[in-house]
Amino acid sequence: MTVLVLSFVVLLGASHASDTVAPAELGPPSLGFSSSVRSVCKPIPSTLSLCHRIGYRHMRIPNLLGHDSLREAQQQSAAWLPLISKLCHRDTKKFLCSLFAPVCLPELSGPVSPCRSLCEAVRDGCVPVMSAFGFPWPEMFNCTRFPRGTELCIPATGEQEGLTAEEVKHEEALKGSVICDACSLAAEGETDIQENFCHSPYAFKMRLGSVSTVGGDRQLVPTARSRILRWAGGGAERAEGVGGAMAHSALWLQEGGTCTCPGLDSADTNEDRGLEEDQMDKGQAREGNGAQTGWYLALAQAEEGRLVLTRLVRMVSPAIALAFLPLLLTLIIRYRYYFVLFYRAILVRIWKDCVTGLTREERAYQYVLTHATPGDPDSILDAFDVWCSKVEFISNIGPKKGKILDRLLMEQSPLTVLELGTHCGYSTVRIARALPLGARLYSVEMDQRNAAIAEKIIRLAGFDDDMVELIVNPSDEVIPRLRSDYGLEKLDFVFMDHWKKSYCPDLQMLEGSGLLGKGSMIVADNVLFPGAPKFLRHIRKSGLYEWKIHRATLEYSKGIRDGMAELVYQGIK
Repeated sequence: MTVLVLSFVVLLGASHASDTVAPAELGPPSLGFSSSVRSVCKPIPSTLSLCHRIGYRHMRIPNLLGHDSLREAQQQSAAWLPLISKLCHRDTKKFLCSLFAPVCLPELSGPVSPCRSLCEAVRDGCVPVMSAFGFPWPEMFNCTRFPRGTELCIPATGEQEGLTAEEVKHEEALKGSVICDACSLAAEGETDIQENFCHSPYAFKMRLGSVSTVGGDRQLVPTARSRILRWAGGGAERAEGVGGAMAHSALWLQEGGTCTCPGLDSADTNEDRGLEEDQMDKGQAREGNGAQTGWYLALAQAEEGRLVLTRLVRMVSPAIALAFLPLLLTLIIRYRYYFVLFYRAILVRIWKDCVTGLTREERAYQYVLTHATPGDPDSILDAFDVWCSKVEFISNIGPKKGKILDRLLMEQSPLTVLELGTHCGYSTVRIARALPLGARLYSVEMDQRNAAIAEKIIRLAGFDDDMVELIVNPSDEVIPRLRSDYGLEKLDFVFMDHWKKSYCPDLQMLEGSGLLGKGSMIVADNVLFPGAPKFLRHIRKSGLYEWKIHRATLEYSKGIRDGMAELVYQGIK
């Protein structure tokens, strides 16, 4: 509840900030706030979370609120995410996105405004929610600014009657640009299927016997050759006992009659071209008219007695796959170490997450707990190394680069150490065991679940709060408070192994904090793979450091080059 209130504060601030710009009257031909920037079509970025999977791919910039850049639209729209989560009206997302990310139609020179009725419906549904937190409906969403429906505009769901022939034409064009939610997989694709498979009550590998439109929804009837992969209440084996369920049941694509589904529509196109006669096998030919070629992977959930599709992907035909086989083999041979890493770090993790219900870090802790000696840091590190190299991959510093870190710690003998990125505690234990008597290590981890595992590992190794203090917060929030909240005056040693994109800004914050003194050492892992290019550019250009790269291979991997950066702070010369 506190998060929602704070978000509404940001939301109201954003609306007041926008209200300071004098708005132009909404309505044809110029809709929204005035802007000197020429209207252009841009792909909707994945970072614009408010309109993620809205159903179309391109938006107009400037938008109807006068935002001249994608970055500005993204920043201003983020404040409205809490309202979406409250589900105060089914068209809230449609209304907000029609303003922040208006659909781009090639036959129109400008954005399409929401209808006044859409605005009023969302306002009437959401004002009680906003009022409960003390916020009014913002002036920039004044519904009187929007057209009544006599001009082309985006209506509320279900409001399609009374349109002229020209408006119907434009409305159909708008529908053609909207992709059904279940089919909108341009960005995530197979990865999205993999991550959601374990959470879906129903999964199918199917061929389609017929596709029809019923009451605005599309009805998909699978053929008898289709296969049930997952059935609520049992696995694939139990599902097979349903006996022909696929031949007599239908799956439903909600609002499929008013949106496009590339996988289904491409199948229709191929049928029109006469390609299906060549590809259709004998079994499918016997199934009669309306059958479509190709296999589909579908995920579904039960809603009001129907199986409603949540994901639908058309699978690649074997003939096309064989054509790319030589290229695929070449890539596999050339990048074999990266494919092995992808398999170990991603695919194995997803599979074991589904099977065990535990996170990778929790599984690692269970292994260490049963294979290491409590109070012996070396035993704990050895158990970690065995698990990470032979069971599952975790991006710890590893034994090879760990020896470099050990040597630097022995040479430096630091008394005050900051670690950014505790993860599951491997590097924390490695650093703590090399510190001199009376030294103190502050380890920062933003993920609470990982921090809980790390806390157990650190205490299992025999290090108490007096030697190792675990701070659970993002690094950009902790660094400015190190002096005031933790009484630090100077950092002798800093180890970075958190998000690589945070290396550069965090280093700059440390420089500005005054905690780095002449001779302070900073060691940063994985600067070559995955890589931290902005960090490396900064240390080259700043002139504040003597530095070098210790080249090695990626932890627990072969053939992937990586390295650690060693920096010694010299101060401003």
